[in-house]
Amino acid sequence: MNNRPGMSEAVVWRGSTSRSEWVPLAPWATVCLPASCDAEARLESTNSAGSRSVALEDVVREVRYYEDPRDLFENHVQPGKFHVVYPDPQMRGCQEVYEDCPYEYELEFSDGDPVQHWWTAAVLARVHSGPYHFFVSFIIDEIGTSSRKRRLRTPTRRMRRSYCSETPTRTLASSGCRCSGTVTRT
Repeated sequence: MNNRPGMSEAVVWRGSTSRSEWVPLAPWATVCLPASCDAEARLESTNSAGSRSVALEDVVREVRYYEDPRDLFENHVQPGKFHVVYPDPQMRGCQEVYEDCPYEYELEFSDGDPVQHWWTAAVLARVHSGPYHFFVSFIIDEIGTSSRKRRLRTPTRRMRRSYCSETPTRTLASSGCRCSGTVTRT
């Protein structure tokens, strides 16, 4: 439990596969990754001097692995900390979170859905399952980018797009270098 007055809010930044301006905050960041994927971080110089692999644990404050949206908020997101959360492309636990909510439409979460749909289940898990003893602020930048590039799924229209292909790339921008990585299924 956080005992610092005025520091009881958790901040959750949406990790993106296309860009991440959170890298300058890496020394303070707790990065939350899905337990179903392996992640690799790579530092790349912006002046073509080369690149090298680094352990993510050496770049950020802490790396944590979650099982599903409920596990993320119950066991990993902590008050008074800055979290960068990358969504689970396999949508583990999302359907259960959705079905436990009092408001339900005919939707189904499944592996292969656009990864942005995971955030719907994450917000529902926080709102309907808690924990309720601290506030959470979500920083969901570039939300318009994903909706312009992809049609949103409705009960009659579904678009299948795999997030965990063989070698998807994350590009993390910072001054002087960028950190990119790959996520693969285990």
